[in-house]
Amino acid sequence: MKISSKAARSTACVGLAFLLLITFSASACARRVRAGGEKAAPGGAPSVPAALPTTLAIWDTARVQAEIKARRGRPFLVHMWASWCAPCLHELPLIESFAQKARARGVEVVSIALDTEVIGGAQVPATLHDRAPHLSPIIAHFNDPAPFIALFSNEWQGSIPALFAFGADGTLSRAFYSMVSASDLDGVLERLAPRSLSNHL
Repeated sequence: MKISSKAARSTACVGLAFLLLITFSASACARRVRAGGEKAAPGGAPSVPAALPTTLAIWDTARVQAEIKARRGRPFLVHMWASWCAPCLHELPLIESFAQKARARGVEVVSIALDTEVIGGAQVPATLHDRAPHLSPIIAHFNDPAPFIALFSNEWQGSIPALFAFGADGTLSRAFYSMVSASDLDGVLERLAPRSLSNHL
């Protein structure tokens, strides 16, 4: 079956993203050796290279889980991307615009990069500065991809870009495993925060 150009673009990062998730565990020690400047933080926190921008946040699986729980009570979305993913870069301005629209209606967008601290530590903030300056620079850090993936959806296999919409009760309302359109995002926003309801907040 012939794949459309949009489908081809949206699936370009599927295999690579999943490979990245799988190889995080195998390459974790190697990354620490190559980085040279990494130091283990107290309490088992993720190791962070000394040269990382101070604006960059490193979230391990436990931190991501805690952040999801902390947002229960209000709808929110989690956006997955990477600085090396061409469809992700193409989509970032749309996510940026949507995040500002969603915030005005009480819906937060949390953007998490599936780069690594060593490879993407400087690239992620720089990319967001150019394409989506209002999104926070956050990089996922984990050794085992399975628990991380399970936080979002049993159907997700690590493809990016990906978007997960959570209702105020903390349950997954909608998920996208490829590039989204403006109409997709508007539909999600109306589902999470109907205009008639948000006008009274």
